[in-house]
Amino acid sequence: MSTTTIFFHDMSGSTGGVRQYHKLSLQIYNEHVKNKDHIIVGWDDKYKVFNDNTYISMCNMMKGYCGTLTSQIGNYLSTLNSTNSLELIIITDGQVDISDIAKCDNYVSNLKLDIKKVTAYVSSNQTPNCSVFAPFMRGSWDCEIFYDNQSDYSKIKPIYSLNQKERNELMNIVKTATTEEEINAVFDKLIDMVTAITMGKKMVILI
Repeated sequence: MSTTTIFFHDMSGSTGGVRQYHKLSLQIYNEHVKNKDHIIVGWDDKYKVFNDNTYISMCNMMKGYCGTLTSQIGNYLSTLNSTNSLELIIITDGQVDISDIAKCDNYVSNLKLDIKKVTAYVSSNQTPNCSVFAPFMRGSWDCEIFYDNQSDYSKIKPIYSLNQKERNELMNIVKTATTEEEINAVFDKLIDMVTAITMGKKMVILI
């Protein structure tokens, strides 16, 4: 089965004029997008599909527009009728509130798409916030999140990585553990999993 990469570029107002943000976006495009079958989607409080030249021009001019609504990513995905496997790449500098997370969750939970992996990047000189990615951290696909602190000398740092096999293994350990040591051995990954399941949720049931 063919794979399509969908690159979601946050074009909200706070990204406007931020050189390091657009530099990172172009780096991701050059390394992980342009040589693959791909779609580029700009998003703020709406979404817009770009061709490559328009996207590159927007980054070179460091354009930013309106507010940040991660639900617009879910909204776009809900319009697709693709039989290809999908790899999603998301870049943002911001965060969203619980109501928009819930709206995006609703879109994502009803998708009939074959999403294989979500890779996300938060580029910010503040403490990294993963709320934009919350709806995409709960699925059956692999998920990785990286952080760039917008310094010229910074390296992109992984801050979250969990795949479905690890989720299943962690749940089995939790269900069968008989000693504190068994839990401590996987504590950090367990926190990752619980964070992914619960972020932005008002009520959570862990089975």
